[in-house]
Amino acid sequence: MTIYTDAVKLLRERRLAVAAELGQIDRAVKALGGIRTKVFATGRRKPGISKAGRARIAAAQRARWKKFRATQKSSARRVPELI
Repeated sequence: MTIYTDAVKLLRERRLAVAAELGQIDRAVKALGGIRTKVFATGRRKPGISKAGRARIAAAQRARWKKFRATQKSSARRVPELI
């Protein structure tokens, strides 16, 4: 079992080293201005879509489903023609 515990220990050490390196890379990218986020200076996210916009999208999707279900019901009622 010592081989496995040694391997796990080495992997954990490597994970910490890689995490530290990624942190350095993230800081460098941020310093260069490459990271753009939708966050205000206060730390809260910008609103992505208004409630009215979400309501319009939801209403349109409900209409699509209603139309789809109507076509499914009408096609299920048809009697197949026999040759």
